[in-house]
Amino acid sequence: MRVLIAIAALLLSSSRPALAQAPLPKLGGCPYSYRSSGDYCMPSKNSKDAFIRTGHSCPNRYRKSGKYCIAN
Repeated sequence: MRVLIAIAALLLSSSRPALAQAPLPKLGGCPYSYRSSGDYCMPSKNSKDAFIRTGHSCPNRYRKSGKYCIAN
């Protein structure tokens, strides 16, 4: 019985869909692969994680894209 529960838990955890990227407030132009929609930048199907940049640089594994940092 424990084996069946472990297998079911593994199957459920591996079949979860990836989290969708959230819309970002528009600050000038939108980051790469996001499109403008009113006051927001909407992610496309293949958009990577992005957030509003604070300061002059982005953390490791992110690059600048306008006023945003976007995942590499």
